[in-house]
Amino acid sequence: MKKSILLSLVISIGYLATTNCLQAQGCNLITYSVIKLEPCKYRLQANSETECYPFLRLLIDIGEFSNVEANLADGWTAELVSPMEILLTHESGFIPLGESTPVEFDLPFEIAPLITFLWDYDCP
Repeated sequence: MKKSILLSLVISIGYLATTNCLQAQGCNLITYSVIKLEPCKYRLQANSETECYPFLRLLIDIGEFSNVEANLADGWTAELVSPMEILLTHESGFIPLGESTPVEFDLPFEIAPLITFLWDYDCP
């Protein structure tokens, strides 16, 4: 029987006020970077070393995501599940190996939400 484990990581977008990139270590097989492109526009980069993650969810604790743009050219889709949650999937059925840029999104001006990354480890 195959079991999946839901893993999560929480970081604060507020730290991007003083830097243009915030890196987060999820576990030793996947890492994330949130890059500030403009005052309210961000890009998510993921780097996966395994094909065991079928999706990625981004949640914020205040405000709402807007102008969510999936990287369709690289096979990503982004579903706005709620104003505070994005579900990211890839056409291959898992987060691809190596570095990828799944999505760009906007956040309201002058908020500093906590952003939570959730992913499912779906290997035996």
